[in-house]
Amino acid sequence: MFSGCSVSSLAARFAFFPPDPPTYSVKKDDGGRLAASGVPRDHSMDVLVLDTKHGNKIVAFYLKNPCARLTVLYSHGNAADLGRLYDLFVQLKVNLRVNLMGYDYSGYGASTGKPSEYNTYADIEAVYQCLQTEYGISQEDLILYGQSVGSGPTLHLAARLPRLRGVVLHSAILSGLRVNINKIKKVKCPVFAVHGTEDDVVNWLHGHGLWKLAKEPYEPLWIKGGGHCNLELYPDYIRHLRKFIQEMENITTATRLKKIRQTLKSPTKPAATTSTAMTTTFTANYLQNYLTPSTVLKCCMRIESIGGLVPSVYFMKYLTGSLILCSDELQGEKLMVSCFFCFRISGNQLSGMAKSNTNDAKVLIRSLRSAYAATPISLKIIDLYVVYAITSAVIQVVYMGIVGSFPFNSFLSGVLSCVGTAVLAVCLRIQVNKENKEFKDLPPERAFADFVLCNLVLHLVIMNFLG
Repeated sequence: MFSGCSVSSLAARFAFFPPDPPTYSVKKDDGGRLAASGVPRDHSMDVLVLDTKHGNKIVAFYLKNPCARLTVLYSHGNAADLGRLYDLFVQLKVNLRVNLMGYDYSGYGASTGKPSEYNTYADIEAVYQCLQTEYGISQEDLILYGQSVGSGPTLHLAARLPRLRGVVLHSAILSGLRVNINKIKKVKCPVFAVHGTEDDVVNWLHGHGLWKLAKEPYEPLWIKGGGHCNLELYPDYIRHLRKFIQEMENITTATRLKKIRQTLKSPTKPAATTSTAMTTTFTANYLQNYLTPSTVLKCCMRIESIGGLVPSVYFMKYLTGSLILCSDELQGEKLMVSCFFCFRISGNQLSGMAKSNTNDAKVLIRSLRSAYAATPISLKIIDLYVVYAITSAVIQVVYMGIVGSFPFNSFLSGVLSCVGTAVLAVCLRIQVNKENKEFKDLPPERAFADFVLCNLVLHLVIMNFLG
C-alpha cells in the first residue's frame, strides 16, 4: 500500500499539468504598480503576488465590478493559467455582475513552487485572506467556483467557511484521493453543479455524485453533449450560472444564519449499526442515487486486492469495466454492492453479507437495462457471440442427457469448444471495453488478433482430442 505522502506525490504527477511556458509574466509598470504582460491592460484589475504558508508566491488577478454585490473566487482547471483565463474572467465579471478573484496555483503561470494537492490548499487560503484584509470581503458575500481540479481547493475552503454564500462545481472531480467526498458533506451553503454529459476527462458521474452528497444541492446543469473544456460555449451555461448568482444575491445574511442555526439545533444521526435492515436500506439508497444510464455501477473507489469475490462481481466488471464500490465513509465502514447483495468490508476482507430486498433488485435491473442500451454496437456483437457459444454448449449438454453421450469424445469436445470460445470472447470484450482502464494501452486490433490466435489453438487442441 502507498503511504499518504507517496499517494499525494503520485497524484500530483498525474493531476497537475501547468502550461509550459506560462502565457504571461508579472512586472512593475512605470508607476510601480504590478502588471501582467501578455494580458490586456485593465485599470479595473489588480495584479497581486501573495505569500502562502508553504513559502510560495502565487499570482492573483482581482477584477472589480462597481455594480457587484458578490465576489467569485475562481479556482481554475488543469493546463490553464491566468493569461489564458483573462478573457473568460472579464466575461464572467460583466455577465454575472460580480467581482472576480482568480489565482494561479503554485507552479502555474508566474507563481513559484511546485503544484501539489496540499499547495493548492495553502494557495486558496492565502487568496481568501487577501480578499478579507485587502478588499474587506467576508465569507457571507463570497461564492467559491471550482473547475475540474480546482474543485479540490474550492471544497477544502468551503468546508471551513460556515457562512459562505454559495459554491459552484464545474466539471468537478468526485474523488481524486477521496477528499472531495468527505469535504462536500461539510459544506453548509447551496452547491450548484455543472457538468457535460460527454466529458471524457472527468466523467459526468463525478459531478452528479458530489451534487447528490451536498447538504443544500441547487438545481444542477447537465449540459447534453458538453465535454470537459467547452461548457462556457453553451448558452445554458451563462444563463443558469446567472440565475444561481442572482438567487444567491437575494439570500440575506439573516436567512443564511437562520438555516445554519436550524442545522446546528437538529438532532444528530444515530450511529450506524451492523443490522441487515440498515445494510439493505443503504444499498437501496446507493442504487437509486448513484446508478445512472451511461455509467451504471461505476465505482467511487476501487479495491483491487479483495479475495473470494463471488462471480456476480466479475459479471459486473464484465459489463461496466469496474468493480463496484459504495462510498467508504459511512460511519467508517466500507460497503460494496455486488449484484443483489451488500457486503461489509473490513480492510480487504469480507466480514458480513446482507441480502437486499426485491426493490433493490428492480432498481439494479432497470439501471443495467438503461446502461446496456448505451453500450457500443461492437460490444453488443461480442455479447451475441458469447450467448451463441453458451447456448450451443447448453444444447449439447441437454442432448447428451436425453439421447446419450456416444461417442463421448465428440460430445465432450463440442462442449469444451463452445465453453472455451465463450471464455475467449469474454476476455476480448473486457480488453476492448474502453471503460477498462487496465487495458487502455492495448489496441483493439491486437486484442482481436489474440482472440483469433487463441481460438485456432483451442480448436487444434480439440481436433487432436477427437483423434
